[in-house]
Amino acid sequence: MQTSINALLPIILLILLGYGLHRARCFTDELWFGIEKLAYYVLTPALLIHALTANPLGNLPWKGLLLTLHITILSCALLMILWQRWGRPLDAGSFTSLFQGGLRFNPFIALALANALWGEEGLLYGALASVAMIILINILCVIIFAVAVPRVKLSTTNLLYQLATNPLIIGCVIGLSLNLFAIRLPDALQQTITLTGRAAFPIALLAVGAALEMRRLTMDWELMFTASLVQFIVKPLIAILLMSLIGLTDLPAMIAVLFLAVPTAPSSYILSRQLDGNYQAMAAIITFQTLIAFITLPVTLSLIDMYPL
Repeated sequence: MQTSINALLPIILLILLGYGLHRARCFTDELWFGIEKLAYYVLTPALLIHALTANPLGNLPWKGLLLTLHITILSCALLMILWQRWGRPLDAGSFTSLFQGGLRFNPFIALALANALWGEEGLLYGALASVAMIILINILCVIIFAVAVPRVKLSTTNLLYQLATNPLIIGCVIGLSLNLFAIRLPDALQQTITLTGRAAFPIALLAVGAALEMRRLTMDWELMFTASLVQFIVKPLIAILLMSLIGLTDLPAMIAVLFLAVPTAPSSYILSRQLDGNYQAMAAIITFQTLIAFITLPVTLSLIDMYPL
């Protein structure tokens, strides 16, 4: 328990510092937007490249890890679709917010925790988990918007473009390619990538804090709770059940549970706003889940410590 708290506390403090700096108007909104873009388009891809090239992939149990993540995500997507069909139907825009709030994950928090708890090896598995989840979740979310929101037209070209230009996917593809083909970068370039990646965690977590919108917490309580139930309880439980069937254990199993138990991604708001979703509800879900994660993550991490998977 103490190990989990020690790993999580600096992350919480950085997020709260970002929120405090934003509320104090120390920097303009335009600067915070630039900081978020820097973390998303430059720093985190560099971190992923470093993680995937630092150690050989060798005989890592990546198939079991990816199978667990993908089946869990697809199962939760199906549950939310069934809930919309036969449970408590929402308007189209609100359902897209529920869907994103239940499926997407915040890679900044997940990778920071993986690194804090398990070092370079945790970061390596975290990078593999990130690219697997990002690709599948983006495909599912775009399809849901196309089906639920009449204005959005499903386009294979648009979907492929979104995936091909996602900086986190690009970083993982570069890192995996360098590793699998045993390509060694010049030392100066490798050190530059490493130094750039080290800046990802503090900058990204400050940006996460700055994006919190407390005023949204007075609306859409049912939507926030439903999405959070899927995010923090249903997904980890399905993953644990699957891992017992697949035989995934040790660090890969811990990474799977961690990445399925972090709050939803701030990028959900951008997609919701662009595609006529209920972006106000999406902002509320992002803020609520980020705050609730301060309580749920220590519990999840302590359970991982007590009962190694």
